Amino acid sequence: MTVQVEIDPPKFMTIAIPPEVEQYAPEIRRFVEAMVYKLGVHSGKGKWENQSIESRVPKLEGEVKELVEAIGRGNMVEVLLEAADVANYALIIAAKVME
Repeated sequence: MTVQVEIDPPKFMTIAIPPEVEQYAPEIRRFVEAMVYKLGVHSGKGKWENQSIESRVPKLEGEVKELVEAIGRGNMVEVLLEAADVANYALIIAAKVME
């Protein structure tokens, strides 16, 4: 199974979902879309290429704290968006390590 994720401006990314996790395809799609949405929301903050790993780790920790707080409030949309922020900072750190 493949899931297509729309990115604005319209570009598409195809992700292969192996059979053993195919049941989670809707959740994976929703989460990736939330990540892309939050990257767009924060796009005015500059490119991550100009940031050090050391400066991103505290940001990741701050996002984890915000996620825990959102879980405590029980708002599923807020939890999804905060989880996407956590994933985006993890993505940024991983991208910096692979440079």
